[in-house]
Amino acid sequence: MSGQRERLKAFCVAQSWETIKFYVDEGISGRYTERLALKKMMKDIEDGLIDVILVYRLD
Repeated sequence: MSGQRERLKAFCVAQSWETIKFYVDEGISGRYTERLALKKMMKDIEDGLIDVILVYRLD
């Protein structure tokens, strides 16, 4: 597991939040919106399945 995921999980533990899922589009630039994991996350938001989204870094 990547260091970014470990840090996000540690943050969730510190907040007593349950970590459900990671949405990862490996090797695809963040500037493109045509990504499978991003589309799945947006659908889960629309369906009311997500309360909080954590992002390690925006760059």
